[in-house]
Amino acid sequence: MLALEILRLKIIVNTHEQKSFQTEIHFSKGLNVIRAENTSGKSTCVNAIAYSLGLESILGPLKSKPFPKSLYEYILDSKEDGRVYNVSNSHVELTIKNNLGKKVLLKRYIKGDSKFISVIEDNQTQDYFLDHYGSLGSSKSEYGFHNWLEKFMNWNLPFVPNLTGGKTKLYLETIFPLFFIEQKRGWSEIQANVPNNYGIKNVKRSAIEYVLDISDFETENKINNYRQTIDNLNQQWEFINKNIQSLTEISNIKFSGLKKIGNQTFPLEYCISDIDADINIHNFKLSLIQDLNNLENSITTNFDEEILNHKALITKQSDTLSNLENHKQQLQIVIYDLNKKIDLIYSDLEKYKQLKLLSDLGSENIGDLKIEKCPICNSDLNDNLHIDHSTQSTPMSLQENIDFLNEQWVFFKNMKNKHLNELSDQEKSILKLRNILKVNQQKLYNLESDSNASHSEMRHNIRQRIEKEQKLNEVQIFLEKARAC
Repeated sequence: MLALEILRLKIIVNTHEQKSFQTEIHFSKGLNVIRAENTSGKSTCVNAIAYSLGLESILGPLKSKPFPKSLYEYILDSKEDGRVYNVSNSHVELTIKNNLGKKVLLKRYIKGDSKFISVIEDNQTQDYFLDHYGSLGSSKSEYGFHNWLEKFMNWNLPFVPNLTGGKTKLYLETIFPLFFIEQKRGWSEIQANVPNNYGIKNVKRSAIEYVLDISDFETENKINNYRQTIDNLNQQWEFINKNIQSLTEISNIKFSGLKKIGNQTFPLEYCISDIDADINIHNFKLSLIQDLNNLENSITTNFDEEILNHKALITKQSDTLSNLENHKQQLQIVIYDLNKKIDLIYSDLEKYKQLKLLSDLGSENIGDLKIEKCPICNSDLNDNLHIDHSTQSTPMSLQENIDFLNEQWVFFKNMKNKHLNELSDQEKSILKLRNILKVNQQKLYNLESDSNASHSEMRHNIRQRIEKEQKLNEVQIFLEKARAC
């Protein structure tokens, strides 16, 4: 069964002279033929169907509404010497049914507030806006008409590759030209009036594949993601090259620069600038090791006292680490609660923005916004505190609610960022302390081993030299990694 069935079309024109004009067409299943003389309004009726669905863009580039002046300026009661009536307002009504048997009436003004469409179901009216207004869009916002229409037809429009390498939704305006032949350009080709302003790659092919259910958008998106990944890797490679150049200049180390990605040989060559010549960094390290081997240690160590000091230090560091980890868990709980609060406030803020937009467009049917939980403390609202915007005694206007919720959203976002920075510092401190604790535990083990072995003093001195060499090597590895980041 089709996702959408048109049942009835009605066009109504009201005049300042208190006379109304209207036409009504009922549709049945199968082929429907509209027959009439030229200039009798056949095209007007067909265009009214697209217009009532908010899809007039499929009629081709339009500077004004796709209707004759009789629907928005003046109308004659007869083609021959008819009396002129000035139009006060006009609108189109379209009754549609989806594949679940659900019927609704769509109403949109031709002369009047035409930037929203009223959806009437079971004598209940809700307005939905058209077009895009900043972050609010007809195809993605809760009170956007095309978002409602997509859900009404039980469609789930895919995201397809766009011209910038990202993904864009396959909008209804790109699909409906397959179902609608406009009489001026429509006879020249299939999908003659597909909008190109959405930046969708191969938009006509994507629309056909979706309608015929032969699409593989998942594979296309994967290919597009791989291409985007390659571009990102090239950008990262260039960024790394610039970072290495900056680090080597600061460290007085010479570096020839990276080649194009895929052509670089490793390891990278670094040189230390000396008075007479540049010394290869590996040769420089060997000379340091040679210097260490020539050192003679005559240090006498009191192992018992040093072991006690190390045990006390390890105990103190373990306690500090435990406190840091407890504080980290507390921060994670706070951030989790803030995320819930931020999401709730943002959800209410978006709803108020959409209702404000509908109100600005002239809608008087913006629905009731029921708030069951306080957006600030997330507590359930009891009957005495419950806010019902359907009453006329609204405590705050829509704009005041938007301003207040936006202030709260920014405040809690800043609070979250502050805690995230604090959490990051905490994690760095924990990692650093764990490494220090690990080193001290190894030192304690070495001290206890040396104190029980024969010739402990000599072995201890040798171990200290080895530790110094290892430290030198670690520092060198760190510097190389830092220059390669």
